[in-house]
Amino acid sequence: MTRISLFFLFFTFFSYLHADKNYDLTTAARWGKLEKIQELLQQGADINYTDFYGRTPVIIAASQGHIEVMQYLIHKGADTKRKDKNGNSILDFASHKARQYLISKGIVKIPNSEKRCHSVVMEFYRMNVHSVKSGYSSQAKVFAEVYQKYGSKKYFATCLRIYINRDMDKHYSVGMFLFKKGYGGLQQFRIAEVILKRGLILAERAEDPIQVSFLHMIGQLFWEEQQKKKAEPFLRRAYQLAEEKFPGTIPAMTKEKRQAILQYLNPKKTKTTPKETKVSPKKPSVQ
Repeated sequence: MTRISLFFLFFTFFSYLHADKNYDLTTAARWGKLEKIQELLQQGADINYTDFYGRTPVIIAASQGHIEVMQYLIHKGADTKRKDKNGNSILDFASHKARQYLISKGIVKIPNSEKRCHSVVMEFYRMNVHSVKSGYSSQAKVFAEVYQKYGSKKYFATCLRIYINRDMDKHYSVGMFLFKKGYGGLQQFRIAEVILKRGLILAERAEDPIQVSFLHMIGQLFWEEQQKKKAEPFLRRAYQLAEEKFPGTIPAMTKEKRQAILQYLNPKKTKTTPKETKVSPKKPSVQ
């Protein structure tokens, strides 16, 4: 075996070991394991390593509210200006306490264009609007409270856009809260339409399965407004993707509504389950 071959094998093995350490670093940041993080950094893990979504350990720690871990990573030189693949910054992911810390310590500055919205955005975070643990019903109730307080302000739409940013999950949940009356009692169809379509664009770019949910939700929005022709391409595309690429991704709904939609899309079909129903491809416009 030549020297070049030996060098290549050594380099490959060394890279593999470090890649494994880097992955462990992001996992430790997610769970707030400070001692493990210290150990991995001493072993040569990359403090600014990015995961599949482009998120660094410090962004992950901030998103989970692990203040001590976030502080340590920043002290060790973590880059707080990095953004993920969708252009989200550490502030966009930070929990309420992490956001307060980053701003109060001057680590991250609020852009002048966003200063007026700071109190509104902090209200969202303070009341834990976007917490998966709290469930959609609890989130919607809190969102409705914030909307009642600030919704009439001319700058509210701007603040809402800042809060949502490029986060697909926030686009989906906020769009749903503004569309489905059962969530918080709000029905702002046009605002919901804009938010859901923006989320759809992000999901399609990322090739994320959540695009099926966006398509179906937009279709339902038009369906509720009795605009079935507008609803059709979105619903048709949703069922096509669920059939061909992302099985099991059609959002839950009542049996009656599902049957009504599928019968409208396929009037000659008698079977009504998503897996059994095939629809012809037609990509809707989100302009």
